[in-house]
Amino acid sequence: MKDAHDPVRDAALWRRSDANGEGHLPVGTEPPGKAVMTQEEASSLFDRIDADKDGQITLGEWHAHVQATGGNLLDVYTKFQRSDRDGSRAVDRKEFVDYHVRY
Repeated sequence: MKDAHDPVRDAALWRRSDANGEGHLPVGTEPPGKAVMTQEEASSLFDRIDADKDGQITLGEWHAHVQATGGNLLDVYTKFQRSDRDGSRAVDRKEFVDYHVRY
């Protein structure tokens, strides 16, 4: 399965995106026009995080993914809320991709 959860690949993507090594991606740290992830990378990451494959990521799914890949758990709730643009308590693919391409 091409988009199966791959902690090694996810961790590598995280390290590449977290340029300063602080464990989070502060807003505004990337040069204008330079995306942290491409749309394709963000969409693929969405597929790996969406554990039940319902087309939405819950806070629980996001937390489990970050924990499994060794990411910073302190930022999970904040990033989830910023991504959930419509306030539905779930992040759909468009919201996820838009957030990760911008930040």
